[in-house]
This record gives sequence, C-alpha cells and structure tokens, in this order.
Amino acid sequence: MLRWFILAIMALCVSLSLPLKAHAWKDITVGDARQTSDCLNETPSDECVTKTGRYVRTNTGTETGTVPVRLLLRRNLPQDQFDALMRKYGMIEGKYHEWFVNAGDKDYYKRAMTLQGLTALDGKTVLLPAEFTRVLPLSDRVALVRTVKNNWYFATLGPGETTLTELTHPWDDLQWFSGNEPKRPFMVMLRQYGETKEDLRSYTILDGDGEAAYTVSGVIPNTHGTDDYFTFYAGYIGFPVRVDASEFSVIFNMITLELEKMGPVFDILDVGYALTEKWDDNKYDKKYYPFQKIGEMPSGKGLLSTDIFEPIDVGNAEPHPLTDPKATRGMVPLRLPGQIDGIRGWLMVYANATDQWYKLIMHAPKTDEYHADKLGRWDELTPSSVRVYLWEPNEYLPLADIWIGTISDETHKALFANANPKDIPPPSYRVAARFFESPRQLSAGGVTDWYLIGSEPSAENFQKIYDTRSMRASHPDNPQALATPELIAEMKKEWQAKAAYREYIETPWEVQVARAQAEQERTLLAAADSAISGGYGIDFNGDFYYIARTKGGKYLQAYWNKYHQLPRSADAYDICRRFGSSSMECSLVYAWADNISQGQREAARRDADRYSQKQFNQGYKPEYRPPMSEPRCYQTGAKTETCFYN
Repeated sequence: MLRWFILAIMALCVSLSLPLKAHAWKDITVGDARQTSDCLNETPSDECVTKTGRYVRTNTGTETGTVPVRLLLRRNLPQDQFDALMRKYGMIEGKYHEWFVNAGDKDYYKRAMTLQGLTALDGKTVLLPAEFTRVLPLSDRVALVRTVKNNWYFATLGPGETTLTELTHPWDDLQWFSGNEPKRPFMVMLRQYGETKEDLRSYTILDGDGEAAYTVSGVIPNTHGTDDYFTFYAGYIGFPVRVDASEFSVIFNMITLELEKMGPVFDILDVGYALTEKWDDNKYDKKYYPFQKIGEMPSGKGLLSTDIFEPIDVGNAEPHPLTDPKATRGMVPLRLPGQIDGIRGWLMVYANATDQWYKLIMHAPKTDEYHADKLGRWDELTPSSVRVYLWEPNEYLPLADIWIGTISDETHKALFANANPKDIPPPSYRVAARFFESPRQLSAGGVTDWYLIGSEPSAENFQKIYDTRSMRASHPDNPQALATPELIAEMKKEWQAKAAYREYIETPWEVQVARAQAEQERTLLAAADSAISGGYGIDFNGDFYYIARTKGGKYLQAYWNKYHQLPRSADAYDICRRFGSSSMECSLVYAWADNISQGQREAARRDADRYSQKQFNQGYKPEYRPPMSEPRCYQTGAKTETCFYN
C-alpha cells in the first residue's frame, strides 16, 4: 500500500496547467432553448433563463455540498449595448467579421450571437451577466468564461461587479462534465497531450476557485474511441495511470475533488452490438465499460485476444469479479479486424484445479422470453447482461478449446492477386471447437478432435454440432486447415458477385442491352436446334417461328415442312426483304403469300360489288350537302378555272 501511495504522489503533482471537449452546456442559442421548451415562461423573447439547471460546488454548508444554477441567455442586444460590449472586450467596431465569419455586418452579429451568463435557482438573481460566448461554472463563486474575442478568463460570480482573471497557463484541450445531479457537480479539467497521440497525458482538475486541485500525470490514452477516464455513478472519476513501469488507477471524489482511493489499472473497452447471422456490422454505436486485466490465456485461438478481463463496477469503481459459477476466471473480448469495430462477443474462461475450459457468448440465450428479449438490443453483450447469462449453466456447452479466424494473409493475397481491389470481399470468419466427450466430466471423459462450427456461434448450433459430430469432418490438431476450404469457397463466391455487380454498374446501358439481346438470341438458337434434332418444339407462332423468320435456312425449311403456311401473309414479304427476292427463303413462301393476297383482293372486290348492288336496289341517293365554305378556285388557262371545297 505504501508503494502505491508513493506512486500516487508522483502522479498527482499539483500544478497550474490548463486543457476543450464538451460534456455539458454547449453553444446553446436562445432559439435552441425555446424550441425545446427549456425557458422559464416569464423571460422576454430575446432572453432565456433555462428551466434545466446545473449543480455546482458551494461552501455555504448545503447537505450535498452543491447548489443549482441556471443558464442566462441573451440575443439581439440594443445597438448601444452591443457596441459597448464589443469595445469592452477589445473588438474594434467595423472589424467584427474578422472574428466570427468571413463576411457580414454588425447588425447580423447583434441578432445572431447568443451571449451566456448565470442566475441563481430563482431565475432572477443574476450571478454573471450575459456577455460571454461560453460559461463553465466551477462553483457558486467562480466560472470559466470565453469572451467575444475568444479569450478565456476566470470570472467572479455574485451581485457585485464581475472581476476577470486571465487564463495564462498553456492548455491543449478543455473537458467538462454536466453537473446534472448533486453528487456529480459541474467540473472542468485541463488536458495536455504528449508529443504523439500514444504518449501519456496529464489532466488538471480545477477546484471551485479556479485553482488546480490535482494534476494527474501519466494518464494512459484510451485506444478504443472514448475518453481516457471513466465517471462512476457514485460520484467518482477514475484515471488509468502509468508511472515508470508501474500501472495503477486513481479515483477522485467529484464533489470534494479529493483522492478517494487507488486500485489496479483499468481499460475502458468498447462493447458493440451482437453480429447478424452473416457477421455484418449492422449497428455501429457502442457502449463503454471499465475492465481490469487479470491474466492471459494460451495463444492459438485465432482472432481472440489472449488478455483475460474482469469488469469494474460502474457504480463504486470496485473490481466486480465473475464468481457465479465459482470456476469462472474472466472474459476475453472478441474483435474482428477491418471495418467492424468494437467487441462482438465474449469468450468466458473457466478453471479449476485440473482443467481450463471455455464458453463462447455472442448472443443472448434463446431458452426463454426473459433472455430472448435481449436479442438485438444495445445491452445484449454488456458485462451485466453476460453475468446474468452465466446463471444458466446448461445453456452453453463447455469447450475444451476454441478457434475463431479466417484465411491467412498469404492465402488471401494469393487468392485475389489479380483481382480488382474494388471486388475483393472483406474476410469471412469461421468458428471451430474441440468438445469434451462428456461435458460433465470435462477432460477426464476425453477430448474430441476439432470440429467446424461455421459462422453461427449460437448455443443451439454448438449443441447441434456436438450431437452430430460422428457424421462430420474433423481435424486432430489444426482448425485453420479445417476452415480454410470453406472460407475460400465463400470468399470466391462473394468476389464473383461483387465483380459482376461492379461490371454491371460500370457498363453503358446500350452495351448491356446489346449483351442481353445477344444472350437471348443464343438461347433461342440453342432451343431451335434442339427442336429440329428432336422433332418436337416447332411451334406455330412462338420462339421457333421467330428464329425461322429471322434466321431462315434450315429453321424456315423445317417450319415450312411442318405447316406450309405462315401465321401472317405479311411476314412473307418481310422474309423476302430480309433474304432477297431470289433467295431460297423468299421462293419458299412468296407464292403462298401472293395467292393469299390475290384471294384477299378478289374477296374485297366481290364484297364491294355486293354492297353497291344492295344500295342500288334500295334506291339509295346520297343526301346533298352544301359546301362548308366558299370554294378555292384557280385559273387553269383558256378562260377556265378549277375549284376546290374544304
């Protein structure tokens, strides 16, 4: 304990250095607040006192050590007040646009810029006038403020005149917390980076007077896309720290800003959604939880990490071991390389005096509605959910060994050496496992060879593979060799599909139409050849007739031999135009078509004669109709003219 205390003194060097990232009040405007109904009713339209307050530290003796304040917002100040404010903070009139946007005028800034201040809980007692572009309250005495000229100051709060003290310490980044509840009041930290993003960082925690309560040096940067620190529900903030070769954590009380305790170093891991059946990353958002590393497992598990973790309680910052069942040792995160981020499953590690075994959890159990309700939810794989799943001892088969992986990099490069990079698919994955012959006896009952589980690592599928293992292929010692042929086949199929789709997208429409027509014609020709050789399938007015009419030759001859006519006599003239009047095709069908035409003309003449005779017999005389308009007459010579009526 003395050693940890000495290390803590080395890490918590009190200094005045300052660090910008928001966890609370942001650049909120009057319009934003009114749109969300967050303004007290009695405030004017160009002002707002927010309904939602923030808790800040106080030394007035309250039970919680905190007191709430409200944000005061103003916009569209009277012109004289606006000009006075600009001059007060060094903004030269006529040069406003140089500080805000590239173009505009003074009236635009006056109307658009929202200024911030603070009031007491009653909404009437002004603690800080609304003349700053950002206000971060440290207590009911002091706030960190940003002026219209983008300078940061410490400002005094209260009924008297506001006093500003310039922030002169170097800083890279501001971090602050919202103060939504009394046990976690508004807090500002100043962060300084190292020379690279991998270097250790320092955080200075500001107290209620703007002084440095602590500077935590040697903070380990988080590599999983979240903050370097974690805030706990009990009102603590913790930092993982490295001093020389030692790593540990320091936990501070967010009200008193005192060092609460120290403990083992933790890492903040990114827990994602469970994967779909195709192992697609269909949901991208993640939740973050603290874990401490407690050991390592043997290598040879494929993509699985060798680090074994146990959760840290998000309430009180204490280690929260997985003790049910008692043989539970810890949990190993499953991550997939490439585009899928976050932890997508857990390998639970168990051990007793003689054995070590595993259970893979990538989905909630489906045994009852209580567990199945977690399927697809954001908390399906969170530490608290996994802890509950372990209460079902018979749900997940114990595994003697497990492997999750894909083809090797060398095989992948050789497989797609000449492929278009746009067509190369992401890796496919497979799970393989070795079972205990008797799950109750563990290794005492014997261990099986490796069996391929596939890409569905559900508890039900593990049980199915185990029950039918006698009918399945296995490998005595190499899961990679067992999975590679299936992985290659799947990735080749996906590559071919991606290549075909890319070619389709990149091919002009006219070319696609021509290809489709050519393919259709090849299909019809093959069917026509089959019909000729088989003696059936020569339809009267279908696909075969289309080939006979357009290709002629043996196809038209076979058609004519069967029917001695065409569906339409007009097709004969089309055939003659297509193949020529002296062609075999034309001579085959022209006489028939000409006879048809002569018969049609003779029939039409007879019909006309019958109609004329009928009209004559009925004494039909057409009704006289005068011309619709005056005639148009033209001189045709020799004093004659010809007239036309419309």
